[in-house]
Amino acid sequence: MTPELVWRWLEGGELDLPAPGSGQTARRWWKLAALTERDVVAGRLAEAHTDAVAILDELDGPTAKPGELWGVWAAESPEAVVTVTEEGDDDTAVLDGIKAWCSGAGLCTHALITARRDDGTRGLYAVDLSQPQVIPLTHSWRNAGMRGSDTRSVQLCGASAVPVGRPNGYLDRPGFWHGGMAVAACWLGGARGVAGPLYRAVADEHSSASGDVH
Repeated sequence: MTPELVWRWLEGGELDLPAPGSGQTARRWWKLAALTERDVVAGRLAEAHTDAVAILDELDGPTAKPGELWGVWAAESPEAVVTVTEEGDDDTAVLDGIKAWCSGAGLCTHALITARRDDGTRGLYAVDLSQPQVIPLTHSWRNAGMRGSDTRSVQLCGASAVPVGRPNGYLDRPGFWHGGMAVAACWLGGARGVAGPLYRAVADEHSSASGDVH
C-alpha cells in the first residue's frame, strides 16, 4: 500500500506544504505528523520528497516538476562512497560509486545525492533516476518495520547530475535543522498511530468511568 499511498498524496497535492522558515513551519510539521500517523513508511517517504523540494528551493536548484517523486540520499558510509567529476561549465557533473541507505530506491523518480569532490568537500547533486547509469542493488538492509520504504544501496556508473548549491551547502544551510525537525515530526505521528488504538481500547472499556484519570 505504501507506494500507492505516497503517489496518491503527491498527485492530490497533499505534499504541497509551506516552505520551512516561511512563518508556517508548524503547519508543515503537523501535516507530516498526520501523514505518518496514517502510514509510517509512506509518511517518511513523503517527508523526504518535501525535504528535497525545500532544499532545491533554498539552494537555487532545479524545480521539482509535477509527477516527480524525490528522495534525499545524503547518508555517508565508509564502505560506500560516491565521487563526482564536475564538468567545466559548472552546470553538469558525473557521479560514480555506491550510495548506501537510499530510501525509495525503486520508487523515486529523482534524488538529491551527496558526493565527495576532489578537494574532499561534499557536494549535492540532483539526479534523474530513470537513466541506465543508476542501478538499484539487491536488498540487503534488514528492518522489518520500514521494509516498504525500499531502502537499499544504489550504484552510480557515470550518472549525469546537476550541482545544487555550493560545496558543503547541504549541511551549512539554515534549513538543515528544519529538515531534522521534520523527521522528528514524522516519528511523533508514528507514535500517535501506535497509541491511538490503545487509547480507544481503554476508552471503550471504561466509557462509564469518566472520573478515571488514567
